[in-house]
Amino acid sequence: MKKLFLGLVATILFSTVGHAQQKVTLQSTIAKEEYKAMDVVDQKLINYIDASIGALYGLNLNGKPAVKYTATISISEKDSKLDNNVVLAESEGGDTSSAQSCSICDFGSGMMCFRKIKTQLGNGPVVITVELVGNCVQLTW
Repeated sequence: MKKLFLGLVATILFSTVGHAQQKVTLQSTIAKEEYKAMDVVDQKLINYIDASIGALYGLNLNGKPAVKYTATISISEKDSKLDNNVVLAESEGGDTSSAQSCSICDFGSGMMCFRKIKTQLGNGPVVITVELVGNCVQLTW
């Protein structure tokens, strides 16, 4: 978690240092009340998704890059703890025709996506791909 947080902070700092640079305001994908009502494991899952979204916004602060980036979250639940890995990389595309997905387009609209991912996580490890698509965030797993 510490590495994830430090990576997000570094991305935002490096993206905002310089002349005439834009800034981004980070918001959670779910409402504060919903977040507080969750257990620690569920809060961590939301934190990983929010941090990935924030990092992608940080990479795109100053216009559209020549390269499209995605964040990949590999996550599994063992003994009421989350084992995780978050990677930011250039998008490789890939076949997602059989994958499940959902979009988050405004503040607080992530609860539906979270519930779907949480259900899948109960069946075993999940790999979530996070992409910025227009003004929305596309989650695919």
